[in-house]
Parts: sequence; structure tokens; C-alpha cells
Amino acid sequence: MKAMKDFLNKLELFGRSSNYISSTRAILSDFMRSCKGKNKAEFDVLIDATEDNIKKWIKDMTERGLSEKTRVNYVSRLNMFFAFLTESSEYNLESNALSGITKQLPTQSKQTQRPTKSLEEISNMIRNIFHVRDRAMVVLLAKTGIRAGEISALDLEDVDFENRALKVNKRIGNYFDLTIASGRKNKVDSIIPLDDETVRALKVYLAIRESCKTNSLFISNNGNRMFPGDIDKIVKNWTIKTGICKQSNKIEEKITPQFFRVWITFQLQINGCNPIVIAAIRGDKASNKRTFCTNQVSSFEEIRWEYERTVPRFGI
Repeated sequence: MKAMKDFLNKLELFGRSSNYISSTRAILSDFMRSCKGKNKAEFDVLIDATEDNIKKWIKDMTERGLSEKTRVNYVSRLNMFFAFLTESSEYNLESNALSGITKQLPTQSKQTQRPTKSLEEISNMIRNIFHVRDRAMVVLLAKTGIRAGEISALDLEDVDFENRALKVNKRIGNYFDLTIASGRKNKVDSIIPLDDETVRALKVYLAIRESCKTNSLFISNNGNRMFPGDIDKIVKNWTIKTGICKQSNKIEEKITPQFFRVWITFQLQINGCNPIVIAAIRGDKASNKRTFCTNQVSSFEEIRWEYERTVPRFGI
């Protein structure tokens, strides 16, 4: 449908990422399937959808087990589409069918509650991961807080064993086709020190890594670059296999790659790591001018010393 194509083109014009545009297309298509069934054209989105159509879609999502946060996000994207239609003279839509529904959506921002896991629990989990690639991946996640999209984008040359460092300067920009975008999620680049345990885990993995056409650091069983979703599944499967978490879709009951970003931040903090070093490891932007200036003069060896002094050890 022309309306949907025009809307997606507008998102691109105003600088939305390819991943955001692709996910929006998928959301609108999901709404279309709820209204008209599976055998409809990709761009056949109902312009004249009613409030009943939208309520049915929300009910469908609830029955499929989508979280409240996901449902709110989906409805908000659909609301953007219909707002676009009402504001455009070309489509002459008199009213937005979502206007009454969006007012009833939860708006209060809530702190995401992650599982509480001790160093001993995470250490036991990692020691019980017998798959060499998966163990190296989880160790890297737990030691550095790198994101799934960033670890997916890593190439072999990003690991510098001589200087025991990891270059993180790109990410997966589109989760659907593995398009690689420059910079981390917040557009910064990082050089992260690697401690002895991480170096050992990576060396053992690379010693058995099969030769393949891709230069990706972590490869799938088919020899291809891994999707971020594959990394999510690997982490989830090992948390269940090792008994550290149960099967659950609730964010407060499961461990994901994002969990380790929170976990390593806490571990470094309680071990007395300098907050500026923690921000450097995480790849955070400077929160003020003083921090920005400090970052300009902090040497990598100073960051390494402070990081290795406070990074948690797993006994591997």
C-alpha cells in the first residue's frame, strides 16, 4: 500500500535507522495480519481500521505472550502511522482510531528489574558451559558489558592479543540482514582491555574455530556471522541448562546479553573501580565537561590498570 511506503520513506528521510524502519514495517504488517489474515500483501495496511480492529490486535498480542512493554511499543508505532495519515492531505483521514486507546496505555516510566545474581552464581554458570565458542562469548559479555549487536559485529582483527585489547567500533545496524553500522549504539568507539581469563577463553575458541569465508569473530554452526538474536538464544539456553534461571519471558526472571551490561557495571562499582573507567568500558558518552576532559587525557594503560584491579574473576 502506498500509504505505508510513504510513511516508511518519511522515517528514512528524518534519519531513522534501518533497524527502526524494518521493525516498524514488521509491526504494521503484524497489525495487518490481525485484521485481514496471513495471505495479504506486505503493504496492505488498513487505513480505515476501527477501534475494534486495534483492540483485537492488542488481544492477539497478549495471547501470544508479548510483554506489556512490547505491546505499548507496537501500539505507539501504529499510532505514529495513523497520525501521519491524518496530517497528510493526500489521504484525507478525518480521525485517528488510536486516539482513545493510546490515552489508556501505561505512560509511567518503570525501572527495569534484572535478576539478582552473585559472582559465585555467574562463575558457576560460566564454568559449566562446555561449548568453547559459547563460553568465550559469555565471558566476553560478562567481563565487558558489550551489547549483542556489538559482539555480533566483531571481526577477527578487532581482538589484539599482543596488547590484550578489544576494539569495539561498530554494531549491527539492521537486525534483519546484519547490516553493520559504524560506532557503538551511542555512536562512540571503544578500546576495551582484556584480562587473562578473557584472553584465554578467546584463544581456546579461536584454536578450534573453523575456517570460513566470513571474517566475523563469532560464527554460527553454518560458518556465518551470528545474528544478535542467536546470541540471545545461546545465553538463554545456557542459563536454563546450568540451572541459574528458569524458562521465562519475564525480564526480571531471565538472563540476556543486556543483563551482563548491568551486572558488570555493578561488579566494577562494588570493587571500587573509578566511575570514569566504568564509563569508558561501557562506551558511555561523557555526562559533563569535566568527564569529557578527563577522557581526553586518560591513557589506555591507566584504564587497563584500574579495570584489571576491579574486574571480577570466574576461576576459569
